[in-house]
Amino acid sequence: MRLIYKRGKTVKPNKLQFFKKNTMKRLLTTLLFVMFLKLCIAQSISGTYQTEWGEMILQQSGNQVTGTYKHNNGVIKGTLNGRTLVGTWSQSNGKGKVVFEFNDDFSSFTGRWNYNDDEPTKTGWSGKKKLSVNLNLSGTFSTEWGEMYLQQSGNQVTGTYKHNNGVIKGTLNGRTLVGTWSQSNGKGKFKFEFNDDFSAFTGKWDYNDAEPSKDGWNGKKK
Repeated sequence: MRLIYKRGKTVKPNKLQFFKKNTMKRLLTTLLFVMFLKLCIAQSISGTYQTEWGEMILQQSGNQVTGTYKHNNGVIKGTLNGRTLVGTWSQSNGKGKVVFEFNDDFSSFTGRWNYNDDEPTKTGWSGKKKLSVNLNLSGTFSTEWGEMYLQQSGNQVTGTYKHNNGVIKGTLNGRTLVGTWSQSNGKGKFKFEFNDDFSAFTGKWDYNDAEPSKDGWNGKKK
């Protein structure tokens, strides 16, 4: 124990002072650790990535990750352990396993993959996250079926268009809007694919419960 010299006398330091100092140090250390932990937890792989197999949209919930990519209607499912995502891929023409290794801030990854149950050894599946700029598709679009007004709230989209008092309702996932249309003379499903800044879309549609396959529903924001 360090002694304190005061006016020629040697005295022992105040135990209460030591206790207060040590307590403050512990509190400060704990606070810094909690802040660091929150920062780490806040990082998420959720977002849109540019890859060799087309644009990929990943969504993280806890340590579970799901996603889609454009090549052959690809689907990703996996588990995140640290910065390593291990899971499966499936497409209209095949399936297999995948491992993605993300960098520190989850802004990019390098991947390995293979077919069926073979361990991932093939390279050539890397991605870089696209910057989020909080774009919104709300606005008026010129389309083949007349002027269309769309309104976005969260990932929900509603709208109207002039042809036969048309009404649109759908859910936005990345830049893909999927939903239903209804008119005074019919109803059905649709799928709109928007460009990067939501200034235009190309669409497919069909009647009743049929999956959208008919072309000819495109729009450009006014």
